[in-house]
Amino acid sequence: MSTAQRPARAKWQLLVVLARVFALLWVPQIAWAHNDGAEGANPWSSWPFEPEILAGTSIAAVLYVSGLAKRYGRTASISVWRHASFFTGLVVLLVALQSPLDALADHSFTMHQVQHLLLGALGPMLLLLAAPQTLLVAGMPDAMRKHVLAPLLVSRSVQSTFAFLAHPVVATFVLIAAVYFWHLPKYHNLAVIDVPVHYVMHVTMLVSALFFFWRVLDPRPAPVGTGYGVRVVMASVAMAGSTPLAAYITYKSSVLYPAYDVKGRLWDLDALLDERFGGLIMWIPGGIVFGVLLLIVMRLWGKRENQLDAPGRRGVVSKPVFLCRNTGNRRLALGLAVIPLVVFACVVAVGFLQRILP
Repeated sequence: MSTAQRPARAKWQLLVVLARVFALLWVPQIAWAHNDGAEGANPWSSWPFEPEILAGTSIAAVLYVSGLAKRYGRTASISVWRHASFFTGLVVLLVALQSPLDALADHSFTMHQVQHLLLGALGPMLLLLAAPQTLLVAGMPDAMRKHVLAPLLVSRSVQSTFAFLAHPVVATFVLIAAVYFWHLPKYHNLAVIDVPVHYVMHVTMLVSALFFFWRVLDPRPAPVGTGYGVRVVMASVAMAGSTPLAAYITYKSSVLYPAYDVKGRLWDLDALLDERFGGLIMWIPGGIVFGVLLLIVMRLWGKRENQLDAPGRRGVVSKPVFLCRNTGNRRLALGLAVIPLVVFACVVAVGFLQRILP
């Protein structure tokens, strides 16, 4: 096979695999999102159909494959696990929003937490772990890069907004704040019953997660990217930040979300037990996802240190690296020391909000 034929073959092979995966998700019975089909339909057989979600994931997949074909052989080989991570992330988002899980989430707090785990943590983490930005941009048509992407990149308002939302402190705070806000009984019950509010909830959780995981998993080292000590702190705070809320939901003695009874609770499960199961989903699997994220960041940090310690670079950068390491270690120690304070503040906030909310 000639060198010119290899990119085209790789492109079509990946497209075939992608088409098969999407077919598995789309072929079953289709119903409109949050409508559950006909009255009394079984939510287990309800497959939502939201064109904007299907179009968004399809465009992302096509751009990625196109970028891979265009850059084939021109840059260092990209690991297979990165491709697998990207497409697995897309599939996770489709499962969260375009499978029976979306209908089941309307009838069970537990299933809703599974959906939030996929939408607001696991899916975005897998997508950004693949570092797909280069291939996505390369896969864009020239007209799109010239007339859409370029004006956005040079826009001062877009740059300032993006820089603000991508700041490590802001990205971490918004991620945790979105979780707490949408679990306030007033707004969570409203989101379960009101479709547009439910849509806004999903969008805010997904967008906040994408900004957070992009900052934590950015392949660029400091000073262009975030320092690895800061990334460790971000992952640790995110993991600890939702723990008080999850613990409170698990151990409370009153029902917070009666909206599921209005919709018809799945399996006729006791409301309090359903919410306790949901709290455990948020607590244990959610903690595991962010624990894995923390391990990934530590691994990336170690690889970066090994690169800086390479014999060919040691004589040139030894002093700056030494100073940088001390600074990074001090920041890491201070950041980890703040985690118990964050947890305590979250506990106090939950107790205060529970007292003032009706």
